[in-house]
Amino acid sequence: MASVSKALAAKGASCVKSKETRDFKCVKGSAASYIEVTLMPDINDAAKLGTFDVMTSSHVAGENPKGRALVINNLKHSMPTLMTAVLPNEPKTQQDITAWLNKFTESCPPEAVTLDRYKVNCDAPTRFSLVDKQLFTTYTFGLSVDAATALMPASPR
Repeated sequence: MASVSKALAAKGASCVKSKETRDFKCVKGSAASYIEVTLMPDINDAAKLGTFDVMTSSHVAGENPKGRALVINNLKHSMPTLMTAVLPNEPKTQQDITAWLNKFTESCPPEAVTLDRYKVNCDAPTRFSLVDKQLFTTYTFGLSVDAATALMPASPR
């Protein structure tokens, strides 16, 4: 897991390890637009990656007309770096997860799917608005990959 956070830090992310949960959080961007990656250890081996979550966010005053496109572009453009860092020896799986995300950008399936023994799900681009003296609009777009399932042996046919 430390190697993944180092790879993300090399691309400009700030990474911090939580003392309570042993998770690494890596963030790149500003309060107005950022991408956050959470790396969670395997429950049996804290040195191994169990799950990773990625969320992009765009938060600005007003309607935020470019926010939806921004979060989609941020996640899609981050996929090569993320996939290489998280699954460095699995180019086919990297391609499969990236292709799946591209297919389901508009509407994510309600349940996680299994891709090459990994459980994958996403949260489609979502708009949140809050009015407190002024309108603020936030868009988010997320992806979760449960790498722990890759450690399980394949079931016999």
